[in-house]
Amino acid sequence: MIGKIILTKKLIIVIVSIFFISNVSFAVDEGTVQSGAAFNFAAAKKKTPGDDCNKFVRKKRWKIGKNLKKNGQSFYISVGSAAMDQVWGEVGFIDSRQNAYEKAMLDAKKKIAEKFGTQIKRDLVYSLASGKFANPALQKKLDNEQKNEGKSLTDTRDMNSAFAKGMELLNRKLDEELKKTDPPKPVKTKKEAIKKAEELIARTSNFSDAIETVAQTNLYGIIRVFISENGGKGKQSSRCVVALYSDNTQKIADAIKLNDSSMFPDGKRGKNIYDIVGDPDTNEGLSKLFASFGVITKRDDKGDWNVIAYGQSEIMGDDEQALQIAIGEARKMAQGAIRTYVGESVAAKGILEKSENYKALVNNKKKVTNQKSFSEEVTSASKVLKITGFEDVFNWSLEATPGANIGVAGTVIKLSFSTMNEGNKEKDKMNNRPTGNSSNGSDRGGKSLSKSNDVDYSKSTGTRSTSGGDTKEDDF
Repeated sequence: MIGKIILTKKLIIVIVSIFFISNVSFAVDEGTVQSGAAFNFAAAKKKTPGDDCNKFVRKKRWKIGKNLKKNGQSFYISVGSAAMDQVWGEVGFIDSRQNAYEKAMLDAKKKIAEKFGTQIKRDLVYSLASGKFANPALQKKLDNEQKNEGKSLTDTRDMNSAFAKGMELLNRKLDEELKKTDPPKPVKTKKEAIKKAEELIARTSNFSDAIETVAQTNLYGIIRVFISENGGKGKQSSRCVVALYSDNTQKIADAIKLNDSSMFPDGKRGKNIYDIVGDPDTNEGLSKLFASFGVITKRDDKGDWNVIAYGQSEIMGDDEQALQIAIGEARKMAQGAIRTYVGESVAAKGILEKSENYKALVNNKKKVTNQKSFSEEVTSASKVLKITGFEDVFNWSLEATPGANIGVAGTVIKLSFSTMNEGNKEKDKMNNRPTGNSSNGSDRGGKSLSKSNDVDYSKSTGTRSTSGGDTKEDDF
């Protein structure tokens, strides 16, 4: 047994030595890919926009997609990323930060939509030829076919048509090259003859690849649990988000949509609302607010679920009016975030087209031409919906770039079981109408619907998210 162990160690040493001394061999399933020289992949690794968010997910022992909590409840995780268009510290970068967050969330939602079902179409064409061949009858047929069907590779025609067009395109290119060798007058010198001959194509290959994807679904109850932003003054920063939805976040979204507070899940006691969102009078609190966007759901110190929304806007001026306008814009962003949380229709479509052309000339010269096109579009649409229970938490502002006169104004609003009930009661009082038997006041297990400050709602687990990364399973 000892002899076998020693032999195994020696064998490992030999294998490791071969790996670092000779050509590198990368294992891929059943085969290998040979590299002519050693390559340090760790040193060559570049940071991508989603790195911090993926690390956060791994640190939490979660995975992208469906996860299970210890109590058996499920939740779903998606990661999205986006670049900020304006460089950090320049006029417009505050609004660009908000936009980058929205784009990153759309990226995360796109992946969820694609998970639910994606229509994919792909067309591959590869043609290889040496010399010139021509068939007048075939060429006429192809010309007529091309006129009738168009030239796009990403249509409904079959691969026979695409292959025929690829061959026809190859023929035409060969004809063009041959025409160049047909001088209007015979060559007079050996030098001219050699030059013309060198332009002839001996071999050619053409490859094209077109991929189209379409995904569409209805999403609701999606919150963000983590945000990371990388960048610095004068640089284009990147942003990533971790998006999450669970049974509880979707129950709350349903309750808001139906204006039925009885549908809110029960929750354990959490923190005071001001401890949750941050103190705007402290440096730590302002830092937390500056990093916060979108919607989170958290339990307060009474166990009441709160849908909390953040919005930011750049202050375009240095007077009070400019500040008021920025706060109004930020509030609209926060309200829009809650509307999106309640429900949206997400559609994602994209197309990737690549082509590679290879030419081998008679003088042994080779030419390779690559071309690539990519486009992607993600849309989110939310229909008009009446939402009851909005309540302001506070507004805040700061000078984002001291000395550069670039300010940011932000707002925090919330909606909860309590604020929804209060809003419905006050609305009825204002309109001088009785409450009646509407679902706005449906019984919650025989208990009173009004939640006073003395009531304890801590009965079960709930949802929570944060831009700081301290999310726990009990919080969603």
